[in-house]
Amino acid sequence: MLVRQQAMLLAVRLRSAVPGVTRIVVARRDGRVFFDQGLEETQEPAAVAAASASQLGIDVAAAFRLGYADSVVVHGERGMVLVQPLDAMHVVAVHAEPSTDVVALRHTTWEASAELTAS
Repeated sequence: MLVRQQAMLLAVRLRSAVPGVTRIVVARRDGRVFFDQGLEETQEPAAVAAASASQLGIDVAAAFRLGYADSVVVHGERGMVLVQPLDAMHVVAVHAEPSTDVVALRHTTWEASAELTAS
């Protein structure tokens, strides 16, 4: 069972390990906010978007027979968001600057998430 302190430690690790990370959202798969240090008025929409993106990734991977969908990345002109599952009930969304190394971000997020859920 994930607790907020673990989500906070995940946020600290990602911010320190990957330059350009600006926000970490941990959302329940039903779209509810679990952890978010962003502005209060943006927390609920971000959690819903993270949960939806995760499910969309699962659906796209199934449709194209890609196997397990371990992440979804959305690039925009002002940044990117990487969404990965944390456990059966939660997803993590990492917002980063556009110049952030997406491969390093994906790897570090996956590694940190695996360690978090193993503890």
